[in-house]
Amino acid sequence: MQCAMQLMHMPIGHYFKNCVEKYPNNIAVIDSGDGSSLTWKELDQISDRYAKSFLSLGLRKSDRILLWMGNRIEWVIIFIAAVKIGVIPSGLNVQYEKDEIDYIIRSSGAKAVFFADGFRDNDHPSILKSIISETGKKEGESGRLPLFIHVGKSCCGSFLNFTSILSFENKFSGKLDEYTEINPLDTASILYTSGTTEHPKGVMLSHKSLVNNSYFTGIGLKLSAKDRLCLAVPFSHCFGISAGLLTCIGAGTTAVLVGLFKPKDVLEAVRKYRCTALHGVPTMFQRLLEHPDFPQSDLSSLRTGIVAGAACPSKVLEGIVNRLGMSELVVAYGQTETSPGCTQTDPDDSLAVKASTVGRPLPFVEMRVVDPETGLECPPGVKGELCTRGYHVMRGYVGQPDQTAAVIDAGGWFHSGDCGFVDEDGRFHFESRLKEIIVRGGENISPAEIEKAIMSIDAVRDVRVYGVPVDVYGEEIAASICLKPGYHLDKDELQKYLKGKISWCKIPKFVEFCDNFEVLSSGKVRVSALRHRMEQTIAGLCAAAGTEKAAGVGGSINK
Repeated sequence: MQCAMQLMHMPIGHYFKNCVEKYPNNIAVIDSGDGSSLTWKELDQISDRYAKSFLSLGLRKSDRILLWMGNRIEWVIIFIAAVKIGVIPSGLNVQYEKDEIDYIIRSSGAKAVFFADGFRDNDHPSILKSIISETGKKEGESGRLPLFIHVGKSCCGSFLNFTSILSFENKFSGKLDEYTEINPLDTASILYTSGTTEHPKGVMLSHKSLVNNSYFTGIGLKLSAKDRLCLAVPFSHCFGISAGLLTCIGAGTTAVLVGLFKPKDVLEAVRKYRCTALHGVPTMFQRLLEHPDFPQSDLSSLRTGIVAGAACPSKVLEGIVNRLGMSELVVAYGQTETSPGCTQTDPDDSLAVKASTVGRPLPFVEMRVVDPETGLECPPGVKGELCTRGYHVMRGYVGQPDQTAAVIDAGGWFHSGDCGFVDEDGRFHFESRLKEIIVRGGENISPAEIEKAIMSIDAVRDVRVYGVPVDVYGEEIAASICLKPGYHLDKDELQKYLKGKISWCKIPKFVEFCDNFEVLSSGKVRVSALRHRMEQTIAGLCAAAGTEKAAGVGGSINK
């Protein structure tokens, strides 16, 4: 397979132009929310206009911009316009609260922030106004702020409007070609991912890594210009931007955008636009299968798509293949740091293979399993740490050389922190995580960030946050808390305090209060013992309720 293929050495702008030349009049993108669409030629033309406007506003190669909104056509236009001139876009999670977005704005050095109205009760304009008013009041801050550009039809106070900045286009007198000398090894995008550190880390991915990874992902899916891919996976995730939007560009596939994941909206988008492919994490697919509109929804157009982001229960996998009709479903494995794809099953693999493995490496991707203690490669069938090397590995974490060196060794191997093995047929198996990261519904969540928020409560003496297994989300957030003598705190008070300080999905659903934590000889708290006790307690409650496993939606424990 690799002998018949070659790695492409081009920036995303050229990758996109190739698609435009092949399929100028084909529909490139459809916004399922309002039905608006653009052909590849129209997308090329409008993104050129915005690229000129960006240059007139002072944006230049290597400058960084932030996109804080759901999946929509404007997101695509901004991204394409930016990468054409070497500006580096970063998609941000719409669930970020004030402290989270404030940290990224300040630490990224972004020159512009493009934002929409918000998500649920998370009012983006109000949050940004608050940040603006407070900037300069904090010790050590220069008070310098990026441009804030509102994306939406309505006026948003004194903020610049996305449509109105096209008026700056005429102030640009040069040629875009003069600004498109981009090295494929340059950083194309920075994506933020949570880990065991307190704040999200910015992952630098090159043009070359994103172009090739997205292209080979599409080849593995057998996508073509005749397909339509429904994208409810957020563009703030590498899954959405690389395996989604950029894969569509590589194959000429139409991208059907769903602003924010809602089962009803996804079912309707697939039905209305006859989507042939659908990406998602296991939780998304499970919610589709359980939705009351599912039995009446015509999803007969579906044939393929990717399930990734977390381990997929076999029952959910069977439902995707047999009930959703995605007979050519692909199971994939990867991380943000690897653009993201490392391995994929084949569309023609049996259900048994897809249920038990994450497939073989993509072209030009090296994979191996090593003993985390000795560093020696493990033979087939022996569990160890999954490691990968190749064009797809990130350039590093922004401003964190030590963190980068901790995961990429001298030989160029990226150490995933995941446990698994390779079988005799060369297929890889994902078992569990060696890291402390919690994966809730495909969302990476840092325990350290939640622990910091809880520790800001006067009553709390110590806290440990960890994940516990649940059916719907794969893992749910649990917290074990030690209170100071004479203080009181209950679960409801804790959750009320955390609301608005951290994203709702990070607020612990299972809580226990302890007198003390068991400490190892090293001085570290034995988190495994806390997790085991919590799992036993949850299992007891589930047994009493007559269920097999906690649903993880609203259930809590307050010991």
